[in-house]
Amino acid sequence: MNFRQRIVLTIAMLSYLLTAMSNCLVITGLTKIATDLHLDQVGLSWVQNAYGLAFGSFLLLSGRLSDAFSRRRILNVALGICSVHCCRV
Repeated sequence: MNFRQRIVLTIAMLSYLLTAMSNCLVITGLTKIATDLHLDQVGLSWVQNAYGLAFGSFLLLSGRLSDAFSRRRILNVALGICSVHCCRV
């Protein structure tokens, strides 16, 4: 494996790590969300469904944007936004 392939693999793995961290933040935050908003199990399922729907929608949007612009540019923008958001949490 050459240097360029290692960099591509590292970027792909870091982007997957950010996605997994985002999902973990929602799952671990469910107890706090439930106590703050006084939600039962049905309400919490709506929170999870809304997150999944928003995630899927942005995934489709980013796919369309990467077709219109370059994939590298959209990936860099998305990683930057996600990194800033995760660091603020």
